[in-house]
Amino acid sequence: MDNKRIFAASFIFFILLFLIPPVSASTTTLTITVTDDYDGSAIEDASIYIAGTYVGETDSDGEYEYTHSKSEKFRVTIKKDGYDYWTDMVSYTRTSLDVKLERASGSLTINILDSDTLKPIEDAIVKVSGDDIDDSESTDDDGSAEFSVYTGSTYIVVVKKDNYNSIEREVEMDESSIDVDYMLQRNDRVIFQVT
Repeated sequence: MDNKRIFAASFIFFILLFLIPPVSASTTTLTITVTDDYDGSAIEDASIYIAGTYVGETDSDGEYEYTHSKSEKFRVTIKKDGYDYWTDMVSYTRTSLDVKLERASGSLTINILDSDTLKPIEDAIVKVSGDDIDDSESTDDDGSAEFSVYTGSTYIVVVKKDNYNSIEREVEMDESSIDVDYMLQRNDRVIFQVT
């Protein structure tokens, strides 16, 4: 091949290179909406991971938009304190994803003590009630009663025992496991004053 042909072929190649628009990858926006499985409320600040990499958090409406140019399925993982994490494979063509996070289970232990002796009170009736529970247990010989509850919820605790004043308290499950001590005062004592 002579120089003229090489020059002409190179010239045509560069002309075509500049005249043909580059092929751009198409993008897709996946809108992820995260809500509470129990009451349907939007979950703000849930962490979003794509293929194991953190990409952002949901807004006050429980939404996050992820724009990508993937051509294969990819893994989406969602985490939020107080909830079980969620993960699944998602099609690259999908444009919306509704995720309902389940509240994480927790343990609420109520310990009942005599206010004068600080000894455990056995067989006190402890009632725990809230949106998802209405249960009663008797305290064991250690003065304890344990309940399975959900983190992120608030519960009413009522304690009753013969010869003691009853109490009612509110407990917020902001951790997965909480131990609470309550003191009961006796109501069967008579005080005499000698003058």
